Amino acid sequence: MEQPVWLFFGIVAVLIGLGIIIHVVYLNEEDSIMRGLKQSLDKLEGQCNFVCAAGEETFLSARAELPTKARIFTHKQNICGELSDELSYCVQCNCELEPYELSLNTALAERFKVHYYDCFFEKLDPNVRMECMG
Repeated sequence: MEQPVWLFFGIVAVLIGLGIIIHVVYLNEEDSIMRGLKQSLDKLEGQCNFVCAAGEETFLSARAELPTKARIFTHKQNICGELSDELSYCVQCNCELEPYELSLNTALAERFKVHYYDCFFEKLDPNVRMECMG
């Protein structure tokens, strides 16, 4: 009688342990995706600021690693990326940006976890234009 009870508790303990491990791995993956988005936006901020300080018609590109389901957009001086309503991050450029939006929330985009884009900054008068291609 005692062995089936210990076997039952052992199975329950293993299931609880697996649940905890799966939860930790899921949180780590989500954190890793957000960290990659932040690094890409920080890189774009540096390039944008360089173009802002340069003369008119300056053209500069930066490689960005963007996760699936991300939405990248510009608003006034901000370059923002969001994965959901709760997960968003913005960087501020030194000059005004023209409106731009790139959404990776499509059926085709969801076939891949990460997308590599070349984002271009062009100094116009008086704004900067950003566009990503990949």
